[in-house]
Amino acid sequence: MRKVQTRLLATVLFLTLGLTVSCSSSSDRTVVVDTVDESAEDLLSRVSTTETVKEDMDLLYRSLSADDYAAIQATIGHYVFTGTTPEGRTYKSMLEEGRVIVEKMKQEEGAKNQSPLDRMYNEDSFSKDMELLEEILTENELQTVQNAVITESILGDGLEGLTYGELLSRETIRDKEDLWAKKKTSTNELALLGLTEFRCVSKRFVDKGDESVITYKMMIKNNSLKDMKSVQGRMVLMDTMTNESLAIRVTHDREVIKSGVRVMWDDHVDYDPARPEDQKLKSKDLAEFFVTWIPEKIIFTDGTVLE
Repeated sequence: MRKVQTRLLATVLFLTLGLTVSCSSSSDRTVVVDTVDESAEDLLSRVSTTETVKEDMDLLYRSLSADDYAAIQATIGHYVFTGTTPEGRTYKSMLEEGRVIVEKMKQEEGAKNQSPLDRMYNEDSFSKDMELLEEILTENELQTVQNAVITESILGDGLEGLTYGELLSRETIRDKEDLWAKKKTSTNELALLGLTEFRCVSKRFVDKGDESVITYKMMIKNNSLKDMKSVQGRMVLMDTMTNESLAIRVTHDREVIKSGVRVMWDDHVDYDPARPEDQKLKSKDLAEFFVTWIPEKIIFTDGTVLE
């Protein structure tokens, strides 16, 4: 509501005071009073009254820069909107207040066009910022940002000057570093982890008698700068109730995965009713598993291999 109000300040001022002005350069302004021998400083020292405000504003329009005149307009418009009056105040004090109002208007306009990820963390606006981030981030990314705020606060690194985009990157890197420490991975394995993004989208049991299968819809993204010919790895499904895990080998070589592109495909594993693991995969929903992606080998279209 405040943004709408600030945009209408000048309009209300014109309607209230009946000012006749032009929005072009100072030489094109329409003057509605006779020339007077009074400096801008003298005019600014005048005290505003209901009887003289229109005449004063006409004189100030001729004496001040466009920016300073607009600042005084903003102050008077602010008083009109709040149901109060600037009467009894000097135009100099209104100029100073108006500069603050105009600067705030510019900041609000800039914030409106700014990506939520480019906003700097602010404790007072955090809840509102999270609502904006919900519109562009996935649920996991949103949780990552929240975790980053908590982590930075605990570690005492300080959040001042950090954007939400930077917090998201920091926490993502920290997660991968933690995984690296726990698994004692090599440099290549850590690189593999960062070059691909994997997600299991859905799981379904297909009853074909002795040839029954469990199908998976999977998504993989190429985060590298080169096109990928083949990606191999393991999808580990951990039962969130029992912490038991089952690894399924994944290979994607059906099509080239362009740099920065996501691809989605279906694959399956044979179902063996005699195996308890297969019975669990058949009976449980995908949401009951924590899915982890462990890349093992990437073959790029230029012939280079990372494993």
